[in-house]
Amino acid sequence: MNWAVFILTVIAFWGVLEALYRWKKEAFASRGIEVQAPVLIWRLARSFGRLESAAGSRAVRALSLLGVALTLLAMLLYYFQIGGTALAKLTGAVSGEARTVQLVIPGITITGESLLYFIVAASIAIVLHELAHAVVAVNEGLSLKSAGLALFAVFPAAFVEPDEEEFNRAPRATRIKVLSAGSAVNLVLAFIGLVLVTYMLSAPGGFMVTQVEPGSPAREAGLMPGMVIVEVNGTRIDSLGRLKSLIPPYEEAVLNVTVEYEGFRRTLLVHKPANRTTIGVYLKPVGTLLSGLPQEWYDNLLQLVLWFHGINFGIAIVNAAPLFITDGAKILEAASEKLPLGRARKPLLYAVQTATLAILIYVLV
Repeated sequence: MNWAVFILTVIAFWGVLEALYRWKKEAFASRGIEVQAPVLIWRLARSFGRLESAAGSRAVRALSLLGVALTLLAMLLYYFQIGGTALAKLTGAVSGEARTVQLVIPGITITGESLLYFIVAASIAIVLHELAHAVVAVNEGLSLKSAGLALFAVFPAAFVEPDEEEFNRAPRATRIKVLSAGSAVNLVLAFIGLVLVTYMLSAPGGFMVTQVEPGSPAREAGLMPGMVIVEVNGTRIDSLGRLKSLIPPYEEAVLNVTVEYEGFRRTLLVHKPANRTTIGVYLKPVGTLLSGLPQEWYDNLLQLVLWFHGINFGIAIVNAAPLFITDGAKILEAASEKLPLGRARKPLLYAVQTATLAILIYVLV
């Protein structure tokens, strides 16, 4: 990607949009659009009627109850993943460099093409997260002051502004259902992403070699584009995970790679040195609906789905955790209202949230 062209295009876009907004401000305002480069806000007040029609069903009410259970599951997954990583780091089972939890910072920890995958995946996750809050709120009879879409530089977003006083007066169960909706939707989307990734990495017919790196162990062994890898060391290859498990990353290995090519089956010896983690081939699954895609399309789609799964899972568990400003913190506060804790209730909630945040910081630093 030519980042200079991309940045100049973004600057030009906001310059033209700002000029149009200043010239036709009343026309923009009549449609609920406000521009203050590099921020655009589009309030969808006129769409509330359609939202109420869509949300006013028994199905939404039933799903909102399921959402509470899913958000509780997301909270448990947060403690399982973050707590497990913290324990492993504390006991020395995993080093700081090898930690599995890291901050996602666009432009710093995410660069190149990954930034585009992040923008698309995060935009879908955030928009559907906020839409879920809105649908459940309306289904529960709450009023929305405002709702809409936003654009921050190149990052799309969404927002929902319920009537705060009305929300605070609502029954505890109503508040919990509304707060749970966002994380629940993200957890469901993460599961869908996981299913798609599993499907994309499966290959009932093996994996076709689409490209071989010059000078790689695969090239020296005679592997060529068009060959289909069906077995390695006598083990049937039906998923990329199985193939990777048979290739030791930092060990010298001799692999018996069985391939099918032009109607014949043969076995090639691949000698992988200890200083390589791969044998040097690019692969595409055979025997799935994606088999006909060009390699570049398949790779891009796989990366997008991987980001879609990861972003939704991250939003689901972090937002469900009691971290002061998250929905999880508000859910915990609402759920504890009827507990006989007296004056100890607020200090106890503060202690839980502080401990949860401390564990996260320990894992990240």
